[in-house]
Amino acid sequence: MAETVERAPVMFGVWGAVGHRYYTAAGHHPSYTMLREQGLPLTPDGTYAPGTNTVSHRRSMQKQSRALLTHVAYWTILGMWDRTGDTRYASSTTFFLPTPSLSFVDACADAEAAFPAVWLRINSAEPVAQV
Repeated sequence: MAETVERAPVMFGVWGAVGHRYYTAAGHHPSYTMLREQGLPLTPDGTYAPGTNTVSHRRSMQKQSRALLTHVAYWTILGMWDRTGDTRYASSTTFFLPTPSLSFVDACADAEAAFPAVWLRINSAEPVAQV
C-alpha cells in the first residue's frame, strides 16, 4: 500500500529578515527532505509569480500583490510579486496550499489563515488581486 504523506501549508518568501526561504505556518524552516516528500520544488523563487516565464518579467510588470493561481498535483499554489519584506527586483511570495483546485478567493482565505502576519503585510501594501 502506498505511503500517505501529510501535507500542510508552506510559504516561500520573506518572513522577518531579508532573503527568501520556505516557512511552515509556525514560522519554522522545513527540511529539504520534507519538501521533497511533499512534492514541492526546492527552489521556487519567483517561479509562480505572474509573468515569470514571459517578457512581462520586466520590473515594470512586477506589480505589488498581483497574484497568479496554479494547480499542481496535490497543491494549490498562490504566487505573487511582493516587495514588502525585500525591496529587490523579482521579489515574490508563494503560498503552497495542500488543497488541490482551490478558487482564487478560497486560496487567499487559506493563505491568510495559515500566515496571517505575512498576508497582512502584503495585503496592506496593496490588496492582493488575481492577474
